[in-house]
Amino acid sequence: QLHYCTAGLPNPFIIGHNYDTDKKLLGRGPALGLVKDKVYSEQVESIKKGDRLVFFTDGITELRSDGERLNLVNLLIRLARFRSKTPEQIISLIKERLIEVAGDKKAGDDITLLVVDIK
Repeated sequence: QLHYCTAGLPNPFIIGHNYDTDKKLLGRGPALGLVKDKVYSEQVESIKKGDRLVFFTDGITELRSDGERLNLVNLLIRLARFRSKTPEQIISLIKERLIEVAGDKKAGDDITLLVVDIK
């Protein structure tokens, strides 16, 4: 089982080992340190061998150029389409897409992507 809480970041995804188990994880909370003495709620999700966890910052989904951006739906579609790729390949492909979207514009926020396979 995966125990987690979100703190100001977009909710992570589970890309299941079979196509019917892809999902966005639940939970929401303010950024760490924003609210004094904030208690964050723990979420629990079942994960299985072969599942893939994807964590990312909102800099990925907010990066835009000329009105185009890689929103949450597009990101999930790309992640599911890259199911057969390694985590390293996925990160490289998403990075390439972000560069396409941004062009020569600088990101206005941090960009972090973590892809973890459950073995």
